[in-house]
Amino acid sequence: MARESSAERTRAYRARRRAANPPIRRPGENIDRAGRTWRLLTDDQVREIRTRLASPNAPTQAELAHEYGIHPSTVSQIATGRRRAAAPERS
Repeated sequence: MARESSAERTRAYRARRRAANPPIRRPGENIDRAGRTWRLLTDDQVREIRTRLASPNAPTQAELAHEYGIHPSTVSQIATGRRRAAAPERS
């Protein structure tokens, strides 16, 4: 009988682990590894965040993050244009 290679042992181990621990997230679900759902912002919400941050009495990024149920770094990335840089304008 031929000896099993390291790659074959690894594949077999991973297959056993997948069977014992099915993934929490299924395709199409917005759930992180801890089982919490995350928010997907619409283009309107992104525009509203940018507008509110540009206003004279702007709330803090942390306050906006709490209000929209997103991470504060997401608000920062939206504000600087690193995330959703080109949210389409409404016609």
